[in-house]
This record gives sequence, structure tokens and C-alpha cells, in this order.
Amino acid sequence: LDVLHWLIETAPGLGISPDRIGIGGISAGGNLAGLVAAHARDSGLRLDHQILEVPGASLHIDQDASYHQSNALSDFGDLSETRSAYLGGADPQGRWTAPADIPDLAGLPPALVLTAEFDPLRDSGERYADRLAAAGVPVQTWRAPGHLHGSMSITRTSATARAWQGRVTDFLRSRARLPLSPIS
Repeated sequence: LDVLHWLIETAPGLGISPDRIGIGGISAGGNLAGLVAAHARDSGLRLDHQILEVPGASLHIDQDASYHQSNALSDFGDLSETRSAYLGGADPQGRWTAPADIPDLAGLPPALVLTAEFDPLRDSGERYADRLAAAGVPVQTWRAPGHLHGSMSITRTSATARAWQGRVTDFLRSRARLPLSPIS
């Protein structure tokens, strides 16, 4: 949040329009990006958009069907140690630890939420996108068919991964009010 404050304050000097600054993240970074977007809103900062790719939108994905389905394909492991490391021993009671914890999503910036069919984080990301839409936030979603967590980076060999990157590019171009490129 401090970096975002600094960026918005110094944007004109950096040749950046402060009205077009967004945030994004992949996996755990999607968790953090969603949290920063909400804290920015509550601090009076305006973000133009958010891009959440295979976001860890909840710390309780081990209760989701997608977690159990994906673990049959590749062992995502026990999440209790990951949760413990993320929380650093802090008591999360009453604090936002993931976008799923944010009670009021109204007023958040337009979002692109991308999930993968065989990703343990799929259900939490899609649930969060549904909550954004229900709160009146413009949201675009897409589930990459046949993809695992992190497989969106194999653009050299996967047409679907290239389509994934095309969706991100087109979302950014639409936010910048530039013409869209064809998705291959």
C-alpha cells in the first residue's frame, strides 16, 4: 500500500497517468493484489483495474472441490504449513487475510479474474469473481480449459496459454482505451 501511495503521488513525474494505475498478481500475488485493491479503496486511493490470475482468494481452499480434484493430478500438498507461514504466527481474527475475507466489495476497480480448469485455487477464484460481480464491480472471467496452476506461462507450446495472455493483453488495452488485438 505504501508503494501504491508513492506511485500515485509520483506518477506524473514518471510520465504515468495516475488515473490508469492498476494492480495484478498471480497465485499468492493475486491474493495480495485483491487485498491491496480493497485497502486502497478504503484509503481513498483510486485504482483503474485489477488482474487476478489463478488467485489464492481464500486461505481455506482445502475445502473446495477443485482442491481435491487437482490433488488427484498433482500433489499441491498440505496447506496448513503454507497458511501458518503466510500468517507469520499472527492471529487472523478480524483481519483480512485473503480477498474472500473482505465483507464489502462495492467500489473496487474493474477486474479480470482468470482461473485454470485443474487448479486447486479455481473454486476460490471463481467464487471471488462472482462476489465482485454481485457487488456491482465490472468483472471479466475465464477458466482456461485443460490447464493446471501455473501452466499459463507455456505460451510457446499451448494455444490456450497464448489465449490466456491475449485476454490479459486485451483487458489492459481496453483499460488504456487502445484497440484490441486478435486472440490466437
